[in-house]
Amino acid sequence: MTPYPSNFDSSLCWKENRLAKWFFDSLVRHRKNMMNQIYKRYEEFFAKENDLVRNRLAWLFTTQTLIFGAFQYATSIKQNILIIAIVGTVSSFLIALSILAAVISYFVAQTKLDHLITQQRNDYPEVDRKRWVLFIGFVGSLGLPFMFTVCWLALIIKNA
Repeated sequence: MTPYPSNFDSSLCWKENRLAKWFFDSLVRHRKNMMNQIYKRYEEFFAKENDLVRNRLAWLFTTQTLIFGAFQYATSIKQNILIIAIVGTVSSFLIALSILAAVISYFVAQTKLDHLITQQRNDYPEVDRKRWVLFIGFVGSLGLPFMFTVCWLALIIKNA
């Protein structure tokens, strides 16, 4: 399929034909360039969202390690057990919400990119991804904070 319109007249004089060809070729190059820039911006966005999820998981493990240590110490001296468990529950739940927000943002951007690329009839790798594969990739990131929340709630119920 040529990028030239169906009414492109090849019987034009040589100069006009050459000028029209140059014009259409430059339009096609510009359109491809623009799509590549848009695609690159989406790639950068996806990388940033993945970094945010990774950083939030690092916060989760750091805070939960410290809070579990504090809980163990408080249990041994029998003070502030409930307060520490509440802090653990709230912190893990808030991190879970922030990771969920990043995942939702990722899926919204993925949908927009899919629509844009499908509309432009270009082939880029992100379009070929299946939604369920992406979701399975985020299950661990989403599941861990909620698991910590449930564990903290169980400790609160046990010690209340």
